[in-house]
Amino acid sequence: GERISREDKLKILKKALSEDERRVLNEVEKSKEITQDSLRLRLGWSKAKVSAILSRLDKARIIQRRREGKTYRVLMQR
Repeated sequence: GERISREDKLKILKKALSEDERRVLNEVEKSKEITQDSLRLRLGWSKAKVSAILSRLDKARIIQRRREGKTYRVLMQR
């Protein structure tokens, strides 16, 4: 079978995501790695909103979150 590159997979995934999920994903991609707090400041959203979106993206294995003190470090899933 044909191997789908990570980039293509992401393009396909992005089409299925909500506008908000895409915005979060774009920020994470741009920075390679970002804390959940910085993400929230950049987007100007509530903690709850950022957290909810990140856990959806985490469950979908698009990003990963690592506990770091009181926040999480967010990066793209390898």
